[in-house]
Amino acid sequence: MSAALETLGFNKHRLVFALRTAFAACLALVVAWMLGLEHPQWAGMTVWAASQPVRGQLLEKGLFRFAGTVIGTIAGVGLILAMQLHPALLVVGLALWVGLCTGLANLLRGFVAYGTVLAGYTAAMVALLDVGHPENVWALGADRMATVLVGVLAALVVGWLFAPTADGSALRGRIRGVLADLCDQLAAPGSDPEAARKLISAMAGAEEALDPHAAGSLRSHRETRASRALLSAALSV
Repeated sequence: MSAALETLGFNKHRLVFALRTAFAACLALVVAWMLGLEHPQWAGMTVWAASQPVRGQLLEKGLFRFAGTVIGTIAGVGLILAMQLHPALLVVGLALWVGLCTGLANLLRGFVAYGTVLAGYTAAMVALLDVGHPENVWALGADRMATVLVGVLAALVVGWLFAPTADGSALRGRIRGVLADLCDQLAAPGSDPEAARKLISAMAGAEEALDPHAAGSLRSHRETRASRALLSAALSV
C-alpha cells in the first residue's frame, strides 16, 4: 500500500501528518462550535498553524501561539479602551505595537519570534475587527483566546498520541562529521579554498538545524547552546 501511494506521488509521512492535522482541526472546530464560541473557525485555523511533525516542536509552538494570542489580545483591548479618549491613540498605538512586534521578531529566532509576530497581528484583529462597536471588545477578546486555546489543545492531544519524538542522534553525528572534516583540513599540508567553503556551508547547515531540534525540551535547549558555541569556535578556526 505504501509503495502504491509513493508511485502516485504521496509521501507516507507527510500524508499521515496531513490526515492527523485535518482530524485535529475538525475536532477543534466541533468543540468550539459546541461551546458556543462566536468564531469557531479560528480554532480549526489554530490547529493548522500550530501542528508540527514531532512532539517537542508541537508543544513549543502551541505554547508560544497561545502566549502570543493572550499578549496580543490584551494589547488590542487596551488600544480600544484608549480610543475612547481619542481615535488617534488607536491608530498611533497600533502602528507602534505592530512595529515593535515585527522588529523584535527579526531579532529573535525560532518559535519565540513566531509568538512575537502573533502578538502583533492578534492586537490588530481584536482592535479592528469590530472597531465600530467598542463595547464588544471584551467578548471578542475572550472569544479569540478561547478559540485559540481550543485549537492548541486539540493539536496537542492528537499530536501527542501520534507524533514521534525528535531524534537528535542524526544531528549530533552531523556535527561530529563537520568537526572531523575540520581536523582533516587542518592536518592537510596545503590549503584548499573550495573545501573550506564547503566546510563553512556544512557548519551553517548544521547550525540552522539546531533550533528545531531544541524545541520542547530544556535539556535539548542546553545541548543546542553548547553545540552552537562549538560550531562558532570551529568557524573561527
